[in-house]
Amino acid sequence: MASSLIGFPLRRDVVSVKFRETSFDLLKDLLSNLNKVNKDNLDGLSTCSGGFKQRRFVEYIFLITQKLRLDPMVGYHAVELLQRFMVKQLKVMLAAIPTQGATSCEDVIFDNLKDTLPLILFSCVLLANKLFLHHNMIDISTAVRFLHSLGLSVSKQTLLESELMVFKGLDYRLSVLNPLMYVEVILEVLGHNEPSIPVERLYLLCHHVLQFITLDQIAIYESLLRITTQSVSPSKEQREKFVTVTEDRMLLGAAVIAVAAYILCFRKWQQVVGELNHITGISRRSISEFARVILVHIVGTSSSAVWVPAEIVAITGPLSYQVPTNNDAVWHRHTDQLLASKDPASEPMGSPALDITGQADTGEGLAASNTLPATLQEDNATDQVPQPPSTTESAPPPSPVNHHPHRYPTRERRPPHRLDL
Repeated sequence: MASSLIGFPLRRDVVSVKFRETSFDLLKDLLSNLNKVNKDNLDGLSTCSGGFKQRRFVEYIFLITQKLRLDPMVGYHAVELLQRFMVKQLKVMLAAIPTQGATSCEDVIFDNLKDTLPLILFSCVLLANKLFLHHNMIDISTAVRFLHSLGLSVSKQTLLESELMVFKGLDYRLSVLNPLMYVEVILEVLGHNEPSIPVERLYLLCHHVLQFITLDQIAIYESLLRITTQSVSPSKEQREKFVTVTEDRMLLGAAVIAVAAYILCFRKWQQVVGELNHITGISRRSISEFARVILVHIVGTSSSAVWVPAEIVAITGPLSYQVPTNNDAVWHRHTDQLLASKDPASEPMGSPALDITGQADTGEGLAASNTLPATLQEDNATDQVPQPPSTTESAPPPSPVNHHPHRYPTRERRPPHRLDL
């Protein structure tokens, strides 16, 4: 609960901004800054974006921060630094390698990285920790002893050289924004706009949800891509367009809070999604669809495969089905957990085609692949949200009353300040 929202202090005596202790003006500036940085990041994405956020790398960084008792913000920050550094490092390596076969280039890059990658990951953690000096500071002696306990024989000089190499590779720029910053700021704004939502309880749950997504993000985004494109094997062009979704920190922050609200206070879920739509400008449909995919992965299945072949044998509700699998297990699944198979051989002869994904009447679901990036980031005008019926006509006519002049001036009631983009 004492985690910082954002900030990079220059001295140890600088007081950090705590959760639920941020002023209105500062919140407004933070939200605007996060939105601007997120848009700038999406405009300058690399084709390698997200390639070094695999589960093994992320888990290694999280375990280091946990073992050294560092702030969780350090771990998420280190993941972002690793991604930026490795993308630039690969570009430098590819430019230095003479034109050869693809296999030869991969072998050269692997030989250059296989011995230094653990030290690069640890250097990213040390650099990220230096931005949060109000927390636990790791000196060089402690860092070397920790590496020795992991079986890595590294000297102080080697560790400093590795840290300096990563620092130079990042162009001496360490102030990147990580997903936890977006979650905390959006959650802070949510509590300001709607005090009835228990954001203090959501805060701790959001940490667990974000950690789960970060560790399993490849599988989660792959499921979202397949549901969005309605294809088990999306094309290369569809995957390239989808990069703007995987790197959208504002969308991720909103989805994390939506998932936490679904788990903790389901009755307020629609209200929370509406507030998130108002705060971030992301459509309700996009937030809801992403949250459903995450919830499916949180619930999980006993199978190691994300998608397994099955056949619908019974319809148990408007959007619910019974599907037996190859291991004779019968699953009850919602339409959001099913993909229509395009393999004719998998369908019984003479059986009519059943569209379990296209719910045209409800207006739900992400758009087709050719409009995916625009759909996930569309503005509020695209949402078809039913409005409550007007009660103006049914109201009884006012009774005639003789109005007398007020003794005191009429009090001016101003609407509350609400934060949004």
